[in-house]
Formats: sequence, structure tokens, C-alpha cells
Amino acid sequence: MKDIIILGAGGAALNILEYIEDINELSLTWNILGLLDDNINLHNSEIMGYKVLGSIEDSIKWPNAFYISSIGSAQDLELRKLVRDKVPFSNDSFATIIHPKAHVSKTAIIEPGCIICPFTSLQSHTHIKHDSYITSFTLVGHESVIGEHCVVAGRTMIAGSAIIGDCTYIGCGSTLKHEIFIGDHCMIGMGAVLWKNAEPFSKYYAPHATTKEERIIEKNIFKN
Repeated sequence: MKDIIILGAGGAALNILEYIEDINELSLTWNILGLLDDNINLHNSEIMGYKVLGSIEDSIKWPNAFYISSIGSAQDLELRKLVRDKVPFSNDSFATIIHPKAHVSKTAIIEPGCIICPFTSLQSHTHIKHDSYITSFTLVGHESVIGEHCVVAGRTMIAGSAIIGDCTYIGCGSTLKHEIFIGDHCMIGMGAVLWKNAEPFSKYYAPHATTKEERIIEKNIFKN
């Protein structure tokens, strides 16, 4: 068995601990050493019976362990990357967690540090880059690329040949058209339907994926 440490001890960590336990039920793979979190109030507490061992930077104490991040925030798109960068080891020191109930094409590429949650489908020739988190009931269409440090929330539908930039958050229930390009550091609000490309650092909101400025214009039009 390989030692693994979860980064972050919030709600998402509960899910990831269960996913690892589900994997171990089928085949003993991971020995969970505990969790690391920068909230000192959590230190030495237990999450599902696993100890919070210290802060993220304490990862240096376990050079032979594997790591996986439970961090994700629509408010701070850099947060997942910042947490990963506190671990002073190469990408190969990060685990890849694929739940047994996920569908993953044999041609898909999944880089270290990724989490593929149950009932997610990664279709032919998809590529999920380092440290990205694809949550439950999400479909990633053929030949699509998800950048590094991304979070794709549950029930998102991404059509084929989409390109998603780094540090991008896609809210639950979103739908993205085929061959779309989403730049780095974008936030797509939950339930949005995005049918056009998004420039880096864009924010789009439901129901039909408009920016904040476009929504103000629309409201003024409707008032008049």
C-alpha cells in the first residue's frame, strides 16, 4: 500500500476520504496517513477517524507520501494552485484518485493530482491536467482538455473538443458547447449555458452565461 495525505480538511475532504476507502474495498491501494490544513484550530482533531497532522507546509515531513488536494473555491481561483505549490515535491508525488464507479475512456490521459468522482464520464481522448478535480455526474466530451488546478462541479456537461484553461472553476449544472475555449482563471457560475468563448479572467453567470456587465445592460434594456 502507498501512503497518502489529503490536503485540506473541509467538506470535500470527507468525500475524498470515502472515495479512497471505496478504492481500498476493491483493492488495497492507499494507506491514509491523515490530513493537512492551514486552520490551526483543526490540528490534532480527527476527520472520519483520520488525524489532521498539521499545516500544508508540514508536507515536507513526509517526502515519500503521495498527496491529493480537496481544495476548491469559486471565490479564489488561485487557491487550489497555491495549496499545491506549498507541497515542495514534483507532480509525481501527487496521487490520481479515480472512483471505481467513474467511466474513463482507455484513451483518456489523467495527470497526477487529479480526482475523478463517481458517475463521471471522461470520453475518448480527453486530457485532464495536473491537480484538477472533476466531481460527480460530470461528462467531459471527446478530445476535450481540462487545464491544471481546475474544479469542474457536479452535473456539468462539456461537449466535445472543449479547451478549458488553468485555474478555472465551472459551477455545478453548467453546459458548455462543443469546440469552446475557456481561458485561464475563469469562473462559470452554476447552471450557466455557455455557447461562446471566454477570455482569461472572465466571469459568467446563469442562466445564459453572461458577464456581470452584460447582465446590467440586459436589465436596463428590459426596464426600458
